[in-house]
Amino acid sequence: MPTAHVKIVVTHHPFDLPPGVEGDRVILRAKLAMKVLAQIPVDLLLAGHFHVGGTTRTTTRYQTDNFAALIVAAGTTTSTRGRGQNNSLNVIRIDSPTIEIAQYQWQPERGRFDLASTEKFVRSENGWARA
Repeated sequence: MPTAHVKIVVTHHPFDLPPGVEGDRVILRAKLAMKVLAQIPVDLLLAGHFHVGGTTRTTTRYQTDNFAALIVAAGTTTSTRGRGQNNSLNVIRIDSPTIEIAQYQWQPERGRFDLASTEKFVRSENGWARA
């Protein structure tokens, strides 16, 4: 598959914990799955479960040679199951070889979602790195 293609895997349970979440409650058999995903190689791993938004790289938890995918966690968008964050949503823009992840957070006083952060990543030989 050409490197211009971005391969995405969506799961409920994450491969890594969002920033600020402690513990080790990741997807079962994650290390084994990560070895397979690195062979493909997958670019983005999307998950929710913790209701906390954030972005990490697979290299934070897994040491797989020449592989660094992005792990993007979704916060809570429309329910009241927040975990200390305002409701939020992610907008992912893909323009190979770059990926931009914009997080919008609900501003109750304004009655709308406003841009809270933007992260940009670029693909290299070894996977994705911050631009």
